[in-house]
Amino acid sequence: MDMYSNFNVSLHNDTPIERETGFEFITTPAVIAIVVSIIDGVLILFGATINLAVIVAIVRHHRELKTMDLFILNLCLSDFVSSIFYQPLVITRLLARSAQSHIHTGVFRMATFSCLLVDCAALFLVTFDKYLGIRFPFRYHMYFRKQYVVAIITCGWVIATAIGLTFALLDQAAKIAGIIYGLLLLIMFILTPVLQIASFFIAKRHERRIQRMEKVVANCDCTREPKPADEIPSIDNINAGTAHSSINNSKPVHPFTSKAARTITILTT
Repeated sequence: MDMYSNFNVSLHNDTPIERETGFEFITTPAVIAIVVSIIDGVLILFGATINLAVIVAIVRHHRELKTMDLFILNLCLSDFVSSIFYQPLVITRLLARSAQSHIHTGVFRMATFSCLLVDCAALFLVTFDKYLGIRFPFRYHMYFRKQYVVAIITCGWVIATAIGLTFALLDQAAKIAGIIYGLLLLIMFILTPVLQIASFFIAKRHERRIQRMEKVVANCDCTREPKPADEIPSIDNINAGTAHSSINNSKPVHPFTSKAARTITILTT
């Protein structure tokens, strides 16, 4: 009786079930799916255009690239990949009225985990680079060189792709990958705002120091009293005094110096 009832319920259930994955497929209402898909499509075009323009501008000046430019390039590239690869899969998932194939589901899972991890890593690296530049401005180039930056960015993409493939292909290893994935996201979600706040306070502290130094310099300039005009010796007096001191000096004087002093004395008298 129980077997028959379970079989009967499965036949009359309106919610389709994916046979390959075993997940329940839930359809989105048609109106909501269409509206969200249109908004998402507009955002895809806007984001892809802006990111592509920034990528082209950075690549055209590749000989003048700095480490910060490489992190910005990585951030734009991750957003661009998410726009043209992951977001269209989201739209097809919203508009789907029946269970999708196992391949489509695997690609969607891979894109979801990989793109999210790459975007978070790119944003974290930009924030960390900004923090190091403000916190250690004179030792910044010792920490981040172009070779190190390229290696770090490459490792981030490789790790994100490997975790996404693990979720898509290996169900048994998905639990371990899920733990690593969750820890990485948690660490980056916590450290990114913390580093942003720390960078803000460090910049404010530097600004206050600069303002205090400017006030000290201004006070030093104001406390210096100019000498009265009668106390400032004229050029004629200086030349005459120099000439007389050179002539009457008991120490041996260089011939050229004594001759110049006599000439100045004759001209001034």
